[in-house]
Amino acid sequence: MDGHNWLYHLAFDIFDSETENNWKWFMQQLHKAIGTPNGLVIYTDACKGLGTTVGAVFPQAEYRECMRHMYSNFIKHYQGMSSLITCTLQQEVTQKNSLSGT
Repeated sequence: MDGHNWLYHLAFDIFDSETENNWKWFMQQLHKAIGTPNGLVIYTDACKGLGTTVGAVFPQAEYRECMRHMYSNFIKHYQGMSSLITCTLQQEVTQKNSLSGT
């Protein structure tokens, strides 16, 4: 995170396909560049083989799936549920706002 508590991208690459070997190579290059800093958290989408690779190259890092990708994947698999989720999220925000006076 930067000084404003925003996430920022450290590295990127372009592959011909998302394979476990490509992800392993990428994570190894990232590891060479940044080492093993304390408190490292890696957020990704749910690419095939990526979770295993992150754990192998950065065993001390916390690995999380990006919430936006989790939501998108959920909506793909459970069509018709998006209005229910949106309604629930809006209700929670409304309740929190009413408790905080905003």
